[in-house]
Amino acid sequence: MTRQLISSGSPFERQVGYSRAVVDGDWCFVAGTTGPDSDGFYPENIVTQTRNALAIIKAALAEGGFGFEDVVRATYYITDAGLLGCHWRATGRRVRRHSPRRHLHRVRPDQTGHEDRNRSHSEKEARMSITLYGIPNCDTVKKARTWLDTRGIAFTFHDYKKAGVDADRLAAWCAAKGWETILNRAGTTFKKLLEADRTGLDEAKAIALMLAQPAMIKRPVVEYQGGLLVGFKLPEWDAAFGT
Repeated sequence: MTRQLISSGSPFERQVGYSRAVVDGDWCFVAGTTGPDSDGFYPENIVTQTRNALAIIKAALAEGGFGFEDVVRATYYITDAGLLGCHWRATGRRVRRHSPRRHLHRVRPDQTGHEDRNRSHSEKEARMSITLYGIPNCDTVKKARTWLDTRGIAFTFHDYKKAGVDADRLAAWCAAKGWETILNRAGTTFKKLLEADRTGLDEAKAIALMLAQPAMIKRPVVEYQGGLLVGFKLPEWDAAFGT
């Protein structure tokens, strides 16, 4: 029976003594894979981490003559159940369409065996706070801010018309809720675009448009511990904040 050992080039494979994947006959077994960038550090964004890990796995499978369509079982580990939606969307287009058997495990950060040294203090604080993204003169944003204020719910307001939105965060929102939800196609800013910009939309094009003109982002967007809200829908807000 033919056996093939596949390496991704990671120094840990040599130091610890394992292969990224092992092909044994008609089967390919892929080792547990995390999602560091090329410099070895882990992105703060779970979407980017997931995509990095899947890229490593895809390359290992391809070297053995396999693809995602051949996957029969996949196991995932996450440390925050609130990130589940982002995780599912990040894996969806690459893995879910092939419908492998999947297992999801939630573990504490200190159970992962990875050091937390490159995680910023601001990220840790963000998990304990609420950030509302919008534009001050938007009526819906005003209603949302008043709703939080009258209930004594502390939050940070981010004016993305002035401060903008970073690409990773916008990609995470689109991964969690879908770019169709995040892009406000009913707004004046979008309607004023040239027809060529308004047609042939996909996620990449939508993100580029929103980065160039943040006023096209649906308002408000709220990040809170355990989830993400888009728009101001009272049943969703009541459920999120327990009011």
